[in-house]
Amino acid sequence: MPTTQFNQRNKAEQTDQGGYLIGIDLSEAGDFRPKPASRGRRAPQRQERQSRQAQRAQHAQQRVHSAYRLRTGKRRAVGVLRSSRRRIGWRGWLRRIMLTLLLGVCLTALIGVPTWALTSPTWRVRHIIIQGTSDPVVIAQIRRLPLTGCNIFRCDLARDARVIAASPLIAQASVAPQYPAALVVSVHLRQVALLWRVGALTLAFGADGVAMGVVNADGRLALDPAMEVGSLPAVLVSGVSETQAQQITKIDENVIVMAAQLRLPEIAGLLDLALDAISLSYQWVSDRGFVVTTPDGLSILFGGPEAAALATTQANDANGSAAPTGDPPTADAIAQGVRLQLAELRALLAWLARTGQRATLIDLRWGAYPYYRVAG
Repeated sequence: MPTTQFNQRNKAEQTDQGGYLIGIDLSEAGDFRPKPASRGRRAPQRQERQSRQAQRAQHAQQRVHSAYRLRTGKRRAVGVLRSSRRRIGWRGWLRRIMLTLLLGVCLTALIGVPTWALTSPTWRVRHIIIQGTSDPVVIAQIRRLPLTGCNIFRCDLARDARVIAASPLIAQASVAPQYPAALVVSVHLRQVALLWRVGALTLAFGADGVAMGVVNADGRLALDPAMEVGSLPAVLVSGVSETQAQQITKIDENVIVMAAQLRLPEIAGLLDLALDAISLSYQWVSDRGFVVTTPDGLSILFGGPEAAALATTQANDANGSAAPTGDPPTADAIAQGVRLQLAELRALLAWLARTGQRATLIDLRWGAYPYYRVAG
């Protein structure tokens, strides 16, 4: 029975059971030796072989990841291996060159820009802009300070603010950069709150207790003649010499607060005397504190800030006495205490007038329990 077989060209031909071709002239059959595979069949075979290799590599990688997951309890994504490496064309090389150039530009900018900013004269401070005052003396003092010449990114602005605020005329100062080469200085001037007279010397003090220097005979501040301070009330200070007074740079600001509350016009009205007939003094080295004296020999002792605060504490305590806390007195407590002392003085003077007695000493340092001494 005839059978069918396929040659290398996939063409079916019939043969008999003996394997002889039927109906074909063997003389014309030619050479039946196997011919090498054509070039077109190599590519599918190579791809199939590479696919099998990739599958085996992927299976091996999966086994590795499975072992890792069993050992650590963590799951890792299984990557797919590329079966072949792609060739880099001219576009790929161009892309790599552009990325390399871009990275070089970024590194140059990262290193060069800070170096230029820290070393270039463009960023060196050359100008000072002053805000908050038009006083020529203050402006001249600030411009004489060593504020210029530094790099604006490296200037110590906090140090500059402290140097500026060291002046007795300036209460607060701040410094801010204005790029590329200027500093903006904002100041708040200190105002005179109290005058001290020690002998022939008159000193000015700010509200924070800082000494602002000597006051000239014409009532102007020696450091800044533009400031007229002669009309402010003055306190006579005893227990300190003129030389010692000139060395004082700061006093307790609570003393300033209490002196501002002891208004001589109000006290003169209570005593029924002219304003220039009474004087207010401060005992520097004793506990007498502030003392008001009259021409007829009356001395009224108000004490210091602690005595005024004691009057406030006793007034706020229901039993008339309060346990000390150890904290320094506040400005509000001192102001309230002085008002209570003036109220006690008013009541005591009225009682003395009704009884026809004249006192030579009134001590208000004991809060709600004033002490007095009558003449005779």
